[in-house]
Amino acid sequence: MIDFSDCEVNVFRSFNGANGSKLSIVYKGHDYVLKFPSLAKNRTDRSYANNCFSEHVCCGVLDTIGMDVQNTILGTYHEKIVVACRDFTEGGYKFADFGTLKNTCYSSSENGYGTELTEIELAIKEQKWVDTEALSSFFWDMFICDSLIGNFDRHNGNWGFLIDENKNSARIAPIFDCASSLFPQLRIDDYRKVLDDLSEIRARVYNWPNSSIKVNNKKVNYFEFISSLSNQDCNEALRRIYPRIDQDRIWSVINDDEDLLDIQKEFYTTMLIERKERILDYSFEKLESLD
Repeated sequence: MIDFSDCEVNVFRSFNGANGSKLSIVYKGHDYVLKFPSLAKNRTDRSYANNCFSEHVCCGVLDTIGMDVQNTILGTYHEKIVVACRDFTEGGYKFADFGTLKNTCYSSSENGYGTELTEIELAIKEQKWVDTEALSSFFWDMFICDSLIGNFDRHNGNWGFLIDENKNSARIAPIFDCASSLFPQLRIDDYRKVLDDLSEIRARVYNWPNSSIKVNNKKVNYFEFISSLSNQDCNEALRRIYPRIDQDRIWSVINDDEDLLDIQKEFYTTMLIERKERILDYSFEKLESLD
């Protein structure tokens, strides 16, 4: 792993978010955000850094699908495993999350960070920052991708926009914050128990994790929602994203990564295969049968 300990630190840059500390550094002439493990205190086994591994692996997976996603590098900082995330605000951009935009929509009955689907869709239609159709497509494409990687924490504070105040313009920011994907709360020592028990694997496909998006104040179950084919925008996103999922490229991203243990590679690829086959393959075939 790359050791970032001697990199220049920008002490005047600060970041929001509850999942671990963050530090701004300069690496090879570019700004990066070092994300530290949220469970590092009093943990000596490799599992303390699972959210860093999840961030790196899942961003790599989404990149193979053709999504605009942050660039990440696994490394260490004073002997702690970290993930370095390329700062996409380089060039004078200011990041504004979707919750900030949602707060500007007067028709919403929720605050900006409420995740009720109807309120999110209303804000997407009312907002004036970017093209409505493009934003809706991005939101649902991201939802399908999050269903693949099992992201349980995609809320209104970890996706959004890059604002250029000099040009009075905005564009959709790259996808970031995938640290709550691929079951980071499960210890690496317990991966084998899950891999050897089909019921444990299937529970992590059909039962959890759920999305942070809510319908009637209940968190959406990825399998139930997508396979119901009840939301046309979600169906269209499935049509766009599914053909772009190349298993061979995904496996290469994971299996060629020398910073991952063999058991991590097996667990990540197994869970991605299962989630793709049981959720996305099933739903796509069901959708195609209706045509």
